[in-house]
Amino acid sequence: MATALVTGGTSGIGAAFARALAARGDDLVLVARNLERLDEHAAELREKFGIAVEVISADLALHDDAMRVAARLEDPERPIDLLVNNAGFGLHTKLLDPKVEIHENAIDVMIKAVLMLGGAAGRAMKARGQGRIINVSSASGWITQGNYSAIKAWVRVYSESLSNELHGTGVTVTALCPGWVRTEFHERAGIRTSALPSVVWIDADRLVAGDPMVFELELERRFGLKLGEIHVEGQPRAWPLGLTLARDFVKPRFALAGDAAHGIHPIAGQGLNMGFRDVAALAEIVVEADRLGRDIGGLDVLQDYERWRRFDTVQMGVTTDVLNRMFSNDFGPLRLVRDIGLGLVERMPRLKDFFIRQASGLDEATPRLLKGEPI
Repeated sequence: MATALVTGGTSGIGAAFARALAARGDDLVLVARNLERLDEHAAELREKFGIAVEVISADLALHDDAMRVAARLEDPERPIDLLVNNAGFGLHTKLLDPKVEIHENAIDVMIKAVLMLGGAAGRAMKARGQGRIINVSSASGWITQGNYSAIKAWVRVYSESLSNELHGTGVTVTALCPGWVRTEFHERAGIRTSALPSVVWIDADRLVAGDPMVFELELERRFGLKLGEIHVEGQPRAWPLGLTLARDFVKPRFALAGDAAHGIHPIAGQGLNMGFRDVAALAEIVVEADRLGRDIGGLDVLQDYERWRRFDTVQMGVTTDVLNRMFSNDFGPLRLVRDIGLGLVERMPRLKDFFIRQASGLDEATPRLLKGEPI
């Protein structure tokens, strides 16, 4: 039976990991500061899943406490098969704030402790020839919003570096980079989230189900075992959501459409809508070219498709990117502009109708197939 050690294992993402791993039958070692909360959470997991749960009360900002957890990871008599480096907290403190104690505490918990525990687990697992390390980073590590972004960027790059160092040893390292997750994390950090649309949020349990160790469990829950047991082959892949655009949509006898041609934030499902428009436009171009006796794979024909779709693609991509940045930023003046804009749209039916039609793809450039017309 496998054993997993989870830091910050009594709340948020850490608690979700604990539940998912316990449901698989894994024994647990939970690490957190509050011993009373640790004991309560451990008792619930033991009763519900019938597993063994060990608790370690430790403040990972303190060197000696972090060393105690590291020693547990390297204990050869009680091996740990999976480390989830999850402990952390949000930062709402400016980089220019002269009081650096909060930043120092964050670095101790989310960098120094991650380094110490990752190294301890890596050494022990390497010696056994197997093991997994999951370091909880963040989508914030791909942007630049204060020290939290900088810290989580470090976690991501550290995870890649540690993975390289452990390559070929049987030990894998994963950086989990979640976005907006429904936990008490944001409230504790004093981060306002009321203006964020529901589409950007994910439940902690669903997030954790994306990890390879519990991915199969989530698949079984959703699809059942009607076709037999489910085994995931290979490593699930993920990438940050953002604006991407192919330099060229076409080459001779070759055309890109949908996500192969562009990537945007999935606000209002526009990525899917744009893919439909791509396919419908390409079909219309090809059918018309064939009707006129032109080479349907010729570059001149396919460039008609590219010219048709590029402007719409750039326009929608930039629009969704700007909206995503506006709604994921709590900067005061920007929040004011955002609220005023939403109020104006709500009070102006024609403007609201215009945005709805644009989001629906119902304009002059809409391909005939999407209008229900023959080509």
